[in-house]
Amino acid sequence: MSRLHQKEVVQRSRGAYYIDPERVESLKRRLESLDAAVDLFNDTPDDVYAKTGWEDELPELDPSEASDADRSSDIPDTTNAETLVVNREVDTEE
Repeated sequence: MSRLHQKEVVQRSRGAYYIDPERVESLKRRLESLDAAVDLFNDTPDDVYAKTGWEDELPELDPSEASDADRSSDIPDTTNAETLVVNREVDTEE
């Protein structure tokens, strides 16, 4: 609790810790977000990339088996970056 007090997350008065009522909702959302991140980390499987030889477990890629969708990604994108920026600016103004 003393660390939370030092970071000004909680307040202390007359030997008791409390949270400023105006910050309750903000802190609640932050704690829920933190809990979700911890749960996600705990639920993920062990890191297979840490094992030696993980590359051997990957299937081989055969370029002759590429689908039409994969081939369309080989076509270069000729969209001008400036056009994208202008379009984005127009979208934000509306």
